[in-house]
Amino acid sequence: MLAVCGLRAGAAPEVPAATPTGIKLDTSWKRQVYAFVLENGAHPAWGMAHAERDYQLAGQLAGKEGIQLDDDALFAAAFLHDIGALPKYFKTDADHAARAADRAEPLLRQWGFPMSKWPLVKDLILGHNYYAPAPASRAAQAFRDADMLDFLGAIGAARILALTEERDGVKGALAGPAAMLKGFAADLPGKFSLPASREIAAKRLSELEQFLKTLDEESFAGAAL
Repeated sequence: MLAVCGLRAGAAPEVPAATPTGIKLDTSWKRQVYAFVLENGAHPAWGMAHAERDYQLAGQLAGKEGIQLDDDALFAAAFLHDIGALPKYFKTDADHAARAADRAEPLLRQWGFPMSKWPLVKDLILGHNYYAPAPASRAAQAFRDADMLDFLGAIGAARILALTEERDGVKGALAGPAAMLKGFAADLPGKFSLPASREIAAKRLSELEQFLKTLDEESFAGAAL
């Protein structure tokens, strides 16, 4: 078994040869990143599956736009960019992207990541916030666009609705997530940097708006949630 920082020897989870979508875990540092996120990154919206989708979609966007996006940097950023939002590392007085970068650097150094690529990783992590200005580099734009796309479409609805808790019936459970989804539908479309991203966003926005419209209709304008 693979031991990772902060875990007892022998306590780390088993690490597969590849992720569920086929990302090869073919170096020691990748396996340690993956084991760390398996152990520490459980979250219905910001966890492992979100990281994997960001990796895959950012790579696809970069390919469509002819952007050079280092695979090692993308892997590290994708799987560590939200650790600042997880309970173990979250701080109320710190932006989660800055917090993630601050924590990721020593971890990657310890795990044997090629640190000459750390500036690329840091650029991706710090530039991913949808509520901040778009980053300057095209690589970071591809990563930020991928992260924003994951708030739209069927997958966007699924991951945000996963934040619901059992309280006050369906209406109480859906109130916060539904408001978040409406906010994303209104705010995100104008924020995408790349033409390929905007094309995907248009489709996903239509999906999300249809879901919200149907939810409103079937609940009598939200009165019977």
